[in-house]
Amino acid sequence: MRKILVAPFVGVVMLAACGTSAERVTVASQDQPGTVITPPPQESTTTTSAPPTSTTSGPAIPTTTRPLPSTTTTTRPATTTTTRPPAKPITVVATPGQYATDVRVKGAGCAGPEYGVTLEIRDPSGQPIDGTGGLASPDGTWELPVSFGPNRPAGQYSFHAKCTVTNGPTVFEYAPQFMTWAG
Repeated sequence: MRKILVAPFVGVVMLAACGTSAERVTVASQDQPGTVITPPPQESTTTTSAPPTSTTSGPAIPTTTRPLPSTTTTTRPATTTTTRPPAKPITVVATPGQYATDVRVKGAGCAGPEYGVTLEIRDPSGQPIDGTGGLASPDGTWELPVSFGPNRPAGQYSFHAKCTVTNGPTVFEYAPQFMTWAG
């Protein structure tokens, strides 16, 4: 009677049951040298099912579509380094009179809606002493009168004019002009 070791055969069966395929398995018995058993190839099938779909009908939910508010995108122009144009000149013309000297300050280039000119006069120490102003002509020219009397100290006076929007910001400044007053 032959004795067969059952343990190796059970191991092959367990291997097959676990889903692991062994291409070659050696089974040995006490009386026989090892025998090679090759199991048949296993077929593998994968089944995938889609989840069930269902539709239920109920009362319709009203939807409201609101238009989004309009937006405006403003892009800034690229920043470049440029040289500033030279300031526009003003003219100071003094005409001596019997009791005072009539000074006329004139300029051009202050053209725009509601554009005007403000004029500041500074004494020889640089302190502002007088201020005046007025609207510019439609072509951008302007002229402002100032009176210099004998009560003003002698020295160099400076005239600073600005083109502005009436009751608003400065559009640009004119180059200052100087006049020497003999007193």
